[in-house]
Amino acid sequence: MPEVFQYKFALRYGQSSFTLIELIMVIVIIGIMATIAIPRFISLKADAQQAAEEATIAAVQSGINNSTAQDIVTNPDDYD
Repeated sequence: MPEVFQYKFALRYGQSSFTLIELIMVIVIIGIMATIAIPRFISLKADAQQAAEEATIAAVQSGINNSTAQDIVTNPDDYD
């Protein structure tokens, strides 16, 4: 039988559903993918948090340097 006729035959007699084994395999594959992906997302969150903290520290250091430089320009006698 050509494939077109087999497909129409399956639709006509209600045999186009998935088997239990196929559904279980899909669930297992999704589970394996989740066990790989979830730890990566958790580590990405921790890395992003660390990068944000480092950016904050750099901004504070820059502000301190700016303030010190401005104070040196304003009061040069204090830094002799």
